[in-house]
Amino acid sequence: MLGPRKNMVSRILLLLEALLLCLPLTYLFIFKLIPAEMYFLGDNSFESPGITITATLLILAGLLSGWRLIISFIFFGRAQLLTLSDAWWLVASVVAILSIASFIHASFAEELHPSSFNSLGWGIFFLVPYIHLLFERFRSNGPSNTLNP
Repeated sequence: MLGPRKNMVSRILLLLEALLLCLPLTYLFIFKLIPAEMYFLGDNSFESPGITITATLLILAGLLSGWRLIISFIFFGRAQLLTLSDAWWLVASVVAILSIASFIHASFAEELHPSSFNSLGWGIFFLVPYIHLLFERFRSNGPSNTLNP
């Protein structure tokens, strides 16, 4: 009986993580960052339009895959995480690594130039639910009986 209760607690905890960390940043990206980047897209004063578009598409792909993983676990549990395509995990992992790199760069740079890739650093807040989901995907179901004949 402890297993289903633990699974429900984990799902509720992920829901709270998503509501408190991911939802506000998703809102800011969709309703603030995309319009601002489209506004400045014609202004080539600090970077090429290709970099802006690439960074925007990377963030969008990360958001889509992250929310796909979150919603799958909240509504369908751990079994759904195990059946999802590895492509969702790959995209989320690549964007998580880029977010860490961007955050470290922005934190330790002596002089920070305006760049759309700096926006990837905000993805650092998505690492909490991402690590939670990784733990849920790779945790074992208890002791293995593979040694017994």
